Amino acid sequence: MVVIEVWRMLRGYAGAVEPGTPTETPVAEATVGEPQVALVPPRRGGKRRWIIAGSIAGAVLIAAGVGSGVWQWNEQAAAGRAYDEAVTAALAAIDERNASAVKADDARAHALELVTQSAGVVEAADPSLLAAAETRDQLIAAVETLSSEAELSTDDAGALVLPEAAVLVAATDYGLARSAKNAVAGSTGSTGGSSDLEDAQQRPANREALREATGALQATVKELDAETQAFESQQRDIAAGADAVARATTAVVASAHEHGAAIEVPELASQESRDRFATAVSALAAGVTVELSDDAAAGSATATDSGDEAASSVMLTAAALLTEYRDAHAALIASHEEGVRARDPANIEPTYIQGVLVVNKTYPLPSWYGNGLTAETLAAFGQMQAAAAEAGHSLTITSGFRSYATQASLYNGLAAQVGQAAADRDTARPGHSEHQSGLTFDLNCICEGFGHQADGQWVAANAHRFGFIVRYPQGKEHITGYIWEPWHLRYLGVDVATAVFESGLSLEEYLGITSRYAN
Repeated sequence: MVVIEVWRMLRGYAGAVEPGTPTETPVAEATVGEPQVALVPPRRGGKRRWIIAGSIAGAVLIAAGVGSGVWQWNEQAAAGRAYDEAVTAALAAIDERNASAVKADDARAHALELVTQSAGVVEAADPSLLAAAETRDQLIAAVETLSSEAELSTDDAGALVLPEAAVLVAATDYGLARSAKNAVAGSTGSTGGSSDLEDAQQRPANREALREATGALQATVKELDAETQAFESQQRDIAAGADAVARATTAVVASAHEHGAAIEVPELASQESRDRFATAVSALAAGVTVELSDDAAAGSATATDSGDEAASSVMLTAAALLTEYRDAHAALIASHEEGVRARDPANIEPTYIQGVLVVNKTYPLPSWYGNGLTAETLAAFGQMQAAAAEAGHSLTITSGFRSYATQASLYNGLAAQVGQAAADRDTARPGHSEHQSGLTFDLNCICEGFGHQADGQWVAANAHRFGFIVRYPQGKEHITGYIWEPWHLRYLGVDVATAVFESGLSLEEYLGITSRYAN
């Protein structure tokens, strides 16, 4: 097209008539009335015009070629710049992704530490020494959630282990290379500099190849960004989970303090054990506090950086405080039991722990105590008996109140037949029988078969609704001191009986006491 246009321009410049071309030109009339045709000689300067026109044409063609080359060069340069920018972005995305992966691994390791430490808190948090036993369950649930968020698992030995560490990617995996002076900086989060571009491997030579490579790098950046976001999301979840564990731990400590502050100190405990227990309870009040950090509240990926040390401190402090509280309480009870054993049996007083009258092998009743089943116990039994009848069951009291003297006769007669050790498993020594309290009776058949009968099973499942517990549960002989007695019920009142029933504990476990004869 350029050549054609140039040709047309030349023709116009050199003249439309070429040399030697015939034309009609009026001449002197030799013959009147008829025009004559004659050859007109070429105009002067025509050849020079063609030379000039040719020069112009050459210049135009050269300019056109140069312009096309400049345009192509600009396009090539633009493609190169886009590729260089994509290389820089890819290097930066690699560094960011790797830095986030390292932080996610660190967060997982911290979660493993917290989950491991929580075992000490859970073990020390005796449900019977908490105002709200469910706080311990909430802590266990929070720990399980944290373990799941950190992707922890167990090995063949049952020990918790971390998942495989996130693999760090290298620039060479994507056909990129860092200069020697930027290699170290790049591995710690640097996005590199111009030298990174100088070392780009196999830089495409033509424009189309550059554009294709640029598109591939941009897709890689998107993939790396997605991985970065996933790691950051996990960090946020772990940070929130760690905070929840710390909060649940604080709730357990607060519940222990509430319960400890309400405990009625046994009257015969030594002053030393009293002081130790009081100190342990006071320590619970000021032991741990948890405040959600601004980072964690905002869901920041850096929340674990600021919360790791605090959460670990909470767990360790809580475990120590709860352990001392539990041990101090055990020492308090042991001291009181020792005082009970040292007293003159004729002068002992009934023992109340947490408002509950306690009668077992450790805590006796004086010989003068009791004159029959209490009115409250009889009324509660009447309600239970009526409810059982509606459900198709028949309940009767086989053995109710037994005086100190009656129990002495019963026990001494059995011991004479089977020996003291065997008698201690089946019945109580005088003064140590719950039957003397007026709060206890035996139902229907005094045999283990009652526990397998429909009547006995209904009692086991419903007695707490009326204020009773099966006093000596199955499998608790080493704690209560007596074999399983599904027929033996003890009145505690609906609230306490329900709490004991739902705890799954024996009365001794619930109150944190023992049941052992002094000799």
